[in-house]
Amino acid sequence: MSILFESTLGWIISHQNFFGHLQTSSTDIISSSGVLKLKLNPDLFQINKPFVQEKKIRNIAKTGEDENEVEKQFSELINSGSSQAFKVNFMSGSIEKGQEQSSADDNNTTARKTARNFYNELSHLDFIGDELRFNGANTTDAAVISQVAGHSFLFPYNTQFYCGDVKEVIFKHFSDKENLFDLIIMDPPWKNKCIWRNNKRKRTEGGGYRLVDNDEIGSIPVNKIARDRALIIVWCTNATAHRDDIINYMFPKWNVTYLTTWYWVKVTHSGTPICPFNISSKKQPYETIVIGRHFLPHNKRKEISSSTSHEDITSRKIIISQPSALHSHKPPLIDILLKFLPSQPKCCELFARYLVPGFISIGNEVIKLQHVSLYVDKNTNPDT
Repeated sequence: MSILFESTLGWIISHQNFFGHLQTSSTDIISSSGVLKLKLNPDLFQINKPFVQEKKIRNIAKTGEDENEVEKQFSELINSGSSQAFKVNFMSGSIEKGQEQSSADDNNTTARKTARNFYNELSHLDFIGDELRFNGANTTDAAVISQVAGHSFLFPYNTQFYCGDVKEVIFKHFSDKENLFDLIIMDPPWKNKCIWRNNKRKRTEGGGYRLVDNDEIGSIPVNKIARDRALIIVWCTNATAHRDDIINYMFPKWNVTYLTTWYWVKVTHSGTPICPFNISSKKQPYETIVIGRHFLPHNKRKEISSSTSHEDITSRKIIISQPSALHSHKPPLIDILLKFLPSQPKCCELFARYLVPGFISIGNEVIKLQHVSLYVDKNTNPDT
């Protein structure tokens, strides 16, 4: 269970907890007990200080600016009228408490190094090449480790995936099916200047992906694969143009009614935002989640029985967690969303980058973050 704390304002969650108990008896890697219990490498989440651009580190060391100033700015912003959406009550024990003892020039070195090592290891793999364009499923109740293109990947229990272009996969494998999913989550690689510049660098580290424009995202036939009253979740950048396009162009095209917007606030080990909140268009410590419901035309709708009724989403919420150091490694939302879905929902993620039990995952990089180098043995790395 990933939820650490819940209130009317939102949730505090743990990405690590969700993937903290993956058990496999694969013969690729054997533990002394014969059963391997894996979890995400906690070093990925060693975000102990607000992130600082490398070129600013020396200036901070000289001026003596420290986290207290960041916390002061954060406190002022969440109490301002324009930032009420981010006003969160950090309950004692809701987030793992850590002493932020690293100096400014440490700059989350452990997490950064762990991510860099991962990108270097996968730098020669072409995730849009023919070798990694395949489909598969693990229908067992345990995780499986298998070799793909000379690398070991971990496939969680009860998962199904399609490696390939999202639109092509839907037309090829779902063209004869309609109204499949109660939940569709999308994390598109939005095109904007900042991401394009970062991707130019990340491609040399194995961390890049092909950016898509809004028209291409809007052309995905979401309305064809969504059931009546399906929940549609779209991760978005903080660019107003993208958010407006989702609400005013994509949602109407998909027969989706806009409900609300949530925000994922990324914090350090002790609950401080990873960077200051900014009134301007500068980098923010949060990402946007746009939410809607798909409705079939009246002549195709079915009456909803009491057994399939569920709570609806009506208000803005906050999700707080420590982020992974890996690019686009979003936290899983299913534990939060279950109350808004029918029992035993059919779930799908488009532009997926890792596999979630109970989901059909589709995307060019759908198994990328399943590489075994991102996981550690719980027997030799016990929870602290």
